[in-house]
Amino acid sequence: MTDFPFRPAPIPFNRLQISDGLLMTADLWEQAHDYHRQRQNFYYQALFQPGIIWGLGVAVSTAPEAVEARYRDQRWVRVQPGVAIDALGNPIVVSEVVDFRLQSAPPRGEVHTIFLVLRYSDPRDRVANGALSSSPETFSLVETTAPEAADVELCRLLLTGGSTALVSTADVLAPNPQELDLRYRQWAQSRPQGTVQLVEIQEVGKDLLEQETGGIAVWDQGQVAPLAQAVPGLYPALAPLPPLRLDATALATADPTPWDWLYLPATLARSLPVSAQATLQRHLAQGGALVVPVAIDGTALTSLYPLAAEFQTAIAAAERDDTTVDLRADLHQEFQAVQSNIASQVDTILQTLASFAAAVGCPLQGSGAIGPDHLLRQRPFVFAGWPSAAGYPLQVRAWGGLIVVVGALAESWRPNVALSTPREQLRSSQEFGVNLLYYGWYRRYLSRLQGLPNAVRSGPSATDSLRARRPGDPLA
Repeated sequence: MTDFPFRPAPIPFNRLQISDGLLMTADLWEQAHDYHRQRQNFYYQALFQPGIIWGLGVAVSTAPEAVEARYRDQRWVRVQPGVAIDALGNPIVVSEVVDFRLQSAPPRGEVHTIFLVLRYSDPRDRVANGALSSSPETFSLVETTAPEAADVELCRLLLTGGSTALVSTADVLAPNPQELDLRYRQWAQSRPQGTVQLVEIQEVGKDLLEQETGGIAVWDQGQVAPLAQAVPGLYPALAPLPPLRLDATALATADPTPWDWLYLPATLARSLPVSAQATLQRHLAQGGALVVPVAIDGTALTSLYPLAAEFQTAIAAAERDDTTVDLRADLHQEFQAVQSNIASQVDTILQTLASFAAAVGCPLQGSGAIGPDHLLRQRPFVFAGWPSAAGYPLQVRAWGGLIVVVGALAESWRPNVALSTPREQLRSSQEFGVNLLYYGWYRRYLSRLQGLPNAVRSGPSATDSLRARRPGDPLA
């Protein structure tokens, strides 16, 4: 299970003990107030995600009249009032319109991605000339190519070298270079239970292949990206990180520690080198899940499945028409024979993965059948039968962290090219995909809870803001 960023560290709070006669100094006063502030930040980090609460619109604008003539160009944006909260639990209040000039100018021939972010600034009450002085908690508007973890993104844009003027966005859903892109702004919302890191193993060099779909050239987004895109709307308690895509060469030398869930087509699994198999074995030993889909093209299953469906239809019709007992018995017998052939074919397909499964530490002992109480059938969505893909039902088997799916798994959770997949089938398949992700996340979570003592940090987190520090110190 990948750790959620800015998780509160397990450090007890220090509360000032008040007693009669205590001399209240400035440091003690600050300590008393810091205690409540730290508890507030702790609460927000534990339960919520950072982001924008309302407002903070951004638009291309003209230069303010008060600025010098040399800065009167077409590089100004205007930020509207609004409220946000950062990853440390600090509120950011923009109370009035702010004009801001972008300074980035990439060299000719280059394209840079520029981010405009809000960054919290924490002034400190001071004693000045014997009198108390105060100033509001403020913020900074920052133009950067590498946002910090606690920054709140307002917008981003692609700047091309040699073209410095900003342009009003013609299509807010598909901005062009020099146009503001507000699609990646995050809203403040409840924090998920956990994040899950997906990894897809693919053929060497496949990630940059361009495909033709409906006469339109599109970049291949891989097999698991459509599933990751569907998860937030179906099960917000689980947050997939952007999927990683590796080939067998990269897999052989990769560190599987950050991974939770790995997708490996059977065609690649059967030909993996020993070094790559060792990486998968470490991944499974650490509690991760390995999903291996097996295509059924060219097997007898493509003819057996339709035959079984025909017998099911005939049996249902016979029940309605009240046909003879002998005919119904014959139909049931034929149907059972087809089912037996299907089971035999599935076992034959599974045996082609036997040597691979043994090499990664999950030998195919037993049938791998998934009972009614298995986690894959129960959480977060309940399944009695598995969904279908490409017109054929999926067959699912599990041996610990190794899950083998017989059928076109990746085709089940995304629309086909003709956009003819029934919505009910697509939703059912996506929900099954969520169950697969949840299984990998939850298995890894429980495995880490029982891991080595040094797997749980007892000191402050490198990205935690709730350790003993004075407001105004760096947020490192």
